[in-house]
Amino acid sequence: LARDLEPLMWAVLARDSVAERLATLLAASAGWWEAHRHYAMPYIRYRFQQARDGHPQDGASDMVPVYAGLIAQAQERGELDPRQAPARLAHYLHYLYLGALMAWLGDADLPLGDELARVVEFFMRGAAPTPRP
Repeated sequence: LARDLEPLMWAVLARDSVAERLATLLAASAGWWEAHRHYAMPYIRYRFQQARDGHPQDGASDMVPVYAGLIAQAQERGELDPRQAPARLAHYLHYLYLGALMAWLGDADLPLGDELARVVEFFMRGAAPTPRP
């Protein structure tokens, strides 16, 4: 991750909106998981074990801070609702991500890229700024 994240972030930050940035990031993730499917179940087990033991922050993905940074920028630009802390929204996004991985593992015919695109769409609807009356 450390080796691959920096060049990927250049591509991510070249996108205009947070939805495009997240889509770029998760599309790259889909490509990695498709090439390394055998790591997915142990990874998911580890992440949920950390949450079960009451230490979700200790076992948080290295991507959560990346998500939080993208979310904070989007909140400043008015793309996302600023009433939630970026770190909290980043954790919500990460659990949506884990759900997509689990769905993909459960159905070999399910394209992971499509599932992760749905994650971005669902997250964007839930974190969108609420219109003022």
